[in-house]
Amino acid sequence: MAEAQVLNGAWDEEIVTASGSYASGKIVKAPSNRAGYVAGLNAIDDGEKALIKTTGKVRVPSASATTFSVGAEVQWDNTNKLAVASGDFVLGPAIAAKTNGQTTVDVLLNGRPSVAADAVDT
Repeated sequence: MAEAQVLNGAWDEEIVTASGSYASGKIVKAPSNRAGYVAGLNAIDDGEKALIKTTGKVRVPSASATTFSVGAEVQWDNTNKLAVASGDFVLGPAIAAKTNGQTTVDVLLNGRPSVAADAVDT
C-alpha cells in the first residue's frame, strides 16, 4: 500500500528533487517544510523531479496502539513510515478519531485544526 491514500483531491503542489526512489503516494517533506505526497503513477528515480501534492485529505498508516482525537496534530515518522504523535514533521490535523486497533488515520494535509467557538451572549 502507498504511504498516503488520497481521500479528497489536492490542489496545492510543489516540485521536489527525489532523494532516493519515490513511488506514487510516498510521503515527503517539501523544501517549504510542508508535508506532501508523491503524485502520479510512475516511480521517480533518485535525482529526478517529482510532483508532490501538499493539500487534501489523506489516509496514512499508523501503529495499532496509537490514538488521535479529531483535530489532534498528526506527525510523520519517516523511519518507520507511520503517523505518530511526535515524529519528523507535521502532516496536519486528524479529521476523524483514530482508536486503538485501527491501523490508519485520516489527515487534512497541512491543514489547521478546527476548534469550536464558544457561545457568545448578546
